[in-house]
Amino acid sequence: MGGEPWSNWSRWGPDDQRGTLNLLGPRAVVEAATLVKTGKVYPLAIPVEAALSSPMREGALHISTVRKDATESKRQVAIDVIALHTHDFTHMDSLAHVGYGGFLYNGVPAESIGYNGAERLGIQNIGAIAGRAILADVARTLGADSLEAGYAITAGDLERTLRQEGVEPRSGDILLVRTGWITRYLADRTVTNSGWPGIGLSTVQWLHDHSVCAVGADNVAVEVKPFEDERRSFIVHERFIRDHGGYLIEFMNLEELASEEVYESFFILAPLYLSGGLGSPVTPVAIG
Repeated sequence: MGGEPWSNWSRWGPDDQRGTLNLLGPRAVVEAATLVKTGKVYPLAIPVEAALSSPMREGALHISTVRKDATESKRQVAIDVIALHTHDFTHMDSLAHVGYGGFLYNGVPAESIGYNGAERLGIQNIGAIAGRAILADVARTLGADSLEAGYAITAGDLERTLRQEGVEPRSGDILLVRTGWITRYLADRTVTNSGWPGIGLSTVQWLHDHSVCAVGADNVAVEVKPFEDERRSFIVHERFIRDHGGYLIEFMNLEELASEEVYESFFILAPLYLSGGLGSPVTPVAIG
């Protein structure tokens, strides 16, 4: 059930619904705030445009309505209506997003998810995240503008990259992994046909050992595709979310952050306060 070496089940009690967010206390937030040196804000989301939708989703519907009022000023009011998957574009997974063996994180029965969402582990339990982000520019370390589809980033790659950048991981960190792939995707959505680079299974134990709170990456699913084991797709999701109680942030744009070599930053993210939500669109920001 939850006895794997990277499992955090019961670490914060049998009723815990926040997982690794328990690692981000007030002291960690205060320490992260001291990383602000220039005050420059880096938006880390991709645009919400139907043409940039994930290949695993059905796109987005965006409609604008305009109301013209019979006032002396001839006032006009414009409003948006949008419909999209919560797991499309730049988004964050809740702990209810993935389970296996009949269980979600911390032994919550998988059957607790119904038509109206999750009875437990919903996205509303996150509230908001503020903490230290560390950028692992793996593409740069390996001498590539972009890693190739199917390249599985290893724990060794992360160690080498962070050592080269002079960054020491700390408990509660948000790890941002740059593969360089997002620039190819923004230019040509068909690049997903061959998959994408991403973290591999060997990183899960490393993430656990370093008490990483969340992992964000500039690809579709954080983890690599084609999968390392064709018989076990999205195994990093299974291990990191269901076993570790950790959070994944997908489809990030880390290019500006990397180009200016901002390897440590004050990171802020807030999902929609969607009761029972299995995920949420987000616009994370880093402040350097």
